[in-house]
Order: sequence, then C-alpha cells, then structure tokens
Amino acid sequence: MERKNYKVICKISDGGFGEIYKVSSPNTDEILVLKHLKFKGNLNEQMYIKNEIASLSSLRHENIISFREVLVKSEEVNIIMEYADGGNLEDFISEHKTLCNALVVDIFIQILKAVNFCHQNCIAHRDITPSNVLLLRNRTIKLADFGISMKCMSTTGQPILCDDFLGNRLYCAPEVIRETVHDAILSDLWNLGVLLYYIIFTRVPFTGYDEEILVQQQTIGNTITTSHCIHLFRRTLLDFLKINPCDRNCVSNVLHSWKNELNETVLC
Repeated sequence: MERKNYKVICKISDGGFGEIYKVSSPNTDEILVLKHLKFKGNLNEQMYIKNEIASLSSLRHENIISFREVLVKSEEVNIIMEYADGGNLEDFISEHKTLCNALVVDIFIQILKAVNFCHQNCIAHRDITPSNVLLLRNRTIKLADFGISMKCMSTTGQPILCDDFLGNRLYCAPEVIRETVHDAILSDLWNLGVLLYYIIFTRVPFTGYDEEILVQQQTIGNTITTSHCIHLFRRTLLDFLKINPCDRNCVSNVLHSWKNELNETVLC
C-alpha cells in the first residue's frame, strides 16, 4: 500500500478511530507514522477528525508528537506524523517494572510540560494514558493520539464545555464516568493523577465497571495518604485526584513545584 508515495513498512496498531502504520518518506526515506482514518459524508462534519488535525497542526512542542502533513481523499484521511522509535510508556514500564524515582521524575515532568502546553493553548487531550505517551530511544517523551482532543475556548473567548464522555474508563475523571457536562481541561488533570499512579506503582488505582470505579474514586485520598512513595509524588497525586474538578491543581502550578523541588534529597 502507498499513500502519496509513502511506503508502508508495517502496521503498528488498530487505533480507536483508525489504523496506524509505520511508513517511509518518499523524499528522504525518513521513518514516519501514517494514521489512516475513514469517514462517510462531508469531512467538515467529522468533528473528531477535524479536532485531531487542528490540535496536532497547532501544537508544536518538543514533548508532543510532531505533525507533518494531512492527505485527504474521498472518505479517507491520512495524517503523517513523527515516528517514536522507543515505543509507548505502557510497554516501557512492563519491560522495566518498577522505575526509580529519578526516572519517574524525568518521564512525568516531560508529560507535564506537554499537557501544560496543550492547556495554555486551550486544548484538552482527554485521553492521557500510558499507551498514548510515546518515547524516543533517548527517553524523550512524546504525547500522542489527539483523536478525542478538543478546543476548550471559543474564538470569542467563551469556555467550551464537553458533552461527550469518551476515553479509557480506568483513567476517566468521575464527572466523565457520570456523564456530566464538564470542563475537559480539569478532567485531564484527573487523567494525569491516574497516570502518575500507574508510573509509580505499575498498576492503575481503579478497576471494574463504572459503578465500582466511582466507589473506588471516592476513597482514593485515603489510599494515597498511606502510599509508600516520596512526598512530591504523594502530594501531586492528591493535587490531581480530587473528586471536585475545581479543587484540582492546574498543571502549571504542579510543574512549577516539581521544578522547584527537584534535588538529590527528593530523588533519593
């Protein structure tokens, strides 16, 4: 299969909204990724595809997967992106098991930088999970898969609330599971808390069906308070995993505190 002379090397995965291929560039032989999306009808009516293209093309940051171009044909879209040669964070943690504190910090502070940049540009990712955090071989982090991302501010400066409830349920905030219209940027903060928990303990804090997850979410504060992890990690978990979305600390504040407290004592 070829797309505008991009030669397919192999299929990487079947994404939630499309197929992912490893391809080579026709001009430079650079290894890239092609995300193949099919649709029916008018492309202008395909909200998720439009949002993904808009997010990727506008977010230029060292810790966000870089956009190259989009190819549109009849009822299909091919998004060309940077290839992350180190795989995803889920596989990395599965391979390395428990990570040392210094490595947790190195990984998570890059994730914070990526999400902070999204939020500064009024974009919520809405699906911050280990499988959507990619790595280069030098351990540079790349936030990827903006398939359900959304702009959270209108052109007139008015907040846009989210009225759909997609995402990995194990990482979703309580307001998403309850299917309540919500501020998606605040829901991203809950995602970050669950992700940090996963990075530290190599497991998610919540399991089961929606009703079971909601019950577990109510008591997560007690679990965190007694968790065996350093103070910086425990405080960040408590900052993000608040049931009331408005009580969650914003990414910029958490990032600032991490930068201030990163020293040899913290990481021992």
